Amino acid sequence: MNSHITAFIESLNLPSPQVQDLSSKLGGDANLEAFLTGKDHDTPALIKLACLSAEDVSKTLKIVKFFHVKFAVRSGGHSPNPGWSSIQSPGLLINLRKLNQMDVSSDHKIASLGPGGRWGDVFAALDPYGVSVIGGRIPHVGVGGLILGVPAILDAFAEWQEKGGASDVRSTVALIIGLETTTLGLIYSEHTDKPAAFAPFYDIPPATIAVPPTNGTVLSITQILGSTFSNAPMRHDYRGAASKIDAQLYKDVHTFWREQAVAVHESTGANMSFVLQPVPANLVDQGVAKGGNPLGLPRLNHQWWTTLVDWQDAKDDATVRAAPIAVSEKWRELGEQRGLNVPFLFMNDGSRDQNPLLHYGADNLAKLKTVSRKYDPSQVFQTLQNDGFLLAKA
Repeated sequence: MNSHITAFIESLNLPSPQVQDLSSKLGGDANLEAFLTGKDHDTPALIKLACLSAEDVSKTLKIVKFFHVKFAVRSGGHSPNPGWSSIQSPGLLINLRKLNQMDVSSDHKIASLGPGGRWGDVFAALDPYGVSVIGGRIPHVGVGGLILGVPAILDAFAEWQEKGGASDVRSTVALIIGLETTTLGLIYSEHTDKPAAFAPFYDIPPATIAVPPTNGTVLSITQILGSTFSNAPMRHDYRGAASKIDAQLYKDVHTFWREQAVAVHESTGANMSFVLQPVPANLVDQGVAKGGNPLGLPRLNHQWWTTLVDWQDAKDDATVRAAPIAVSEKWRELGEQRGLNVPFLFMNDGSRDQNPLLHYGADNLAKLKTVSRKYDPSQVFQTLQNDGFLLAKA
């Protein structure tokens, strides 16, 4: 038997019966022998593997390296970017969904999560302990409101960011704008009646109170947010941008977004959202104090804009994607004109043609590449992983 096959089987540390079985199968495979000796060979079809343990993942990566096959890794499969958590034949899809274990330390200060879990399950498991973690706001996302008028809300949102509301680290605001509704969630991280931090919003009369004021937990918040999203199979894309705080910028870009959203909805039926995510300077400062700033986050109050666009027909892909691309370009254009652009892109909001690693900074990028070479000396994840925001492309 080919010595490469022997070394490969030994590296898997399998029980003797499996070693014998695998040796028999691989040793007699003429196509594999042709592959190993550089001769013409057939390409394997798409294969899916469900990993049940870290050891399974390790063995799977040894298989990937030995056969030099393209692979993709799926946790929740939330990314709409083609090829990020999916792969076309030939290739290997590594599904981590069954690696969904969760452990809480005895002092309830550390939660250890499996990469295949869902954030809704994580919050449900942590709820009895009276603790939570920063994670996905939609329950079915893998682990890696009030309905009001828009201009007044954007004014209030900027005022909350600028004039002290956001400096109360217990407060945050969820703002999701659609063509027909605007959802505003005022979220405070301790039980209270009417936090002063949200004063800019209190004078805006709601058209509908979707969720009455309540004292709850992170679990109850994600359950509410999850109920507003459909799991119907559709085509998706999302996109990101960032800016400093400025109500007029928010309103001007929103006006442009609405023109694009209406037009693409009328021509294709696509629905596109407009979401502002507040990022207070304190969030970055806390990260720096506890270990550093590997993402290169700007140390100032700012916002991350994102959009999620859904549609049905593949023939409309280019038409639909052109709308969020135009809006992100408008953020950059107006931001640069007014000195309000923030050159940062949150990776989880990045679309397939964007480059979030570009904004991490040269020092952080060099450190990431050093870590990559240390733990992946053969650069399997950079050369064989199907696609994604890879260091090899940065």
